[in-house]
Amino acid sequence: MALDLTDITQLAFFINAAFILFTMFMSLTVDKVMQSTYWLILMLVGVGITFLLANSEIMFAFQISIYGGGIAVLLLFAVLLTKHEIGRAHV
Repeated sequence: MALDLTDITQLAFFINAAFILFTMFMSLTVDKVMQSTYWLILMLVGVGITFLLANSEIMFAFQISIYGGGIAVLLLFAVLLTKHEIGRAHV
């Protein structure tokens, strides 16, 4: 039995869905805000890949450029520009 393109696409979709769920879980459970932002960027890239698997290339481009790029970089700058107290442990 040969695999056709729909089987490979479904397999890629389920792998991508597991990747999105894993990165979402990691984004919510890590202790540091910077690491959470990195996981959020990976999650948004995974959502873009979902659009690509659905043959919506323009939505893929929008997702990667606007959300994966612009919003995530804005979050990174907001985290980096806030004051942090060095030496205090997180409770």
